[in-house]
Amino acid sequence: MAAQRRATGAPARAIPSQALARSGHRTSDAASPEPDVLTVFTEGVFDLLHANHMAMLRQVRSMGDRLIVGVTPDADAAAYKRVPILTLEERMETLRASGLADEVVVCPTANGAALTEAFLKAHDIGLVVYSGTGWDEFYRVPTEMGIMLRLPYRGGLCTSTIIDRIRARDDL
Repeated sequence: MAAQRRATGAPARAIPSQALARSGHRTSDAASPEPDVLTVFTEGVFDLLHANHMAMLRQVRSMGDRLIVGVTPDADAAAYKRVPILTLEERMETLRASGLADEVVVCPTANGAALTEAFLKAHDIGLVVYSGTGWDEFYRVPTEMGIMLRLPYRGGLCTSTIIDRIRARDDL
């Protein structure tokens, strides 16, 4: 079983062609075995969950059979962005309520830690998807394992825009 092969430290494999086909990407490695169940992982702050978050989550969800969403802890978000409006627990509950994630976990980013092979194996993750650029060190392990897929950042609505709109209103 493919899940057992990944868990026992089998050699890295190419991103599953099934996931790439679903995402619109293609791979030349057609010899890679397909897992019985493809678990996809994505992560983010997900503060004030909005339409662009939902569109990205739907897209990532379509790439596999299970979706695990990692939520960035407050202190980690504050270190590179700002303190989230919603607490970690509120953001996790909002994602659970969306119905798009099979599992919502705290992203293993404490003190700048990166995704580890142990985390990926513990959750049987076969594909990691990130929408945006940068964070090369955080995604080094899934990249080396051949299970990393980067999507272009979705422009338009973002949490900072929502916050700016609220601040600009006089009628609130």
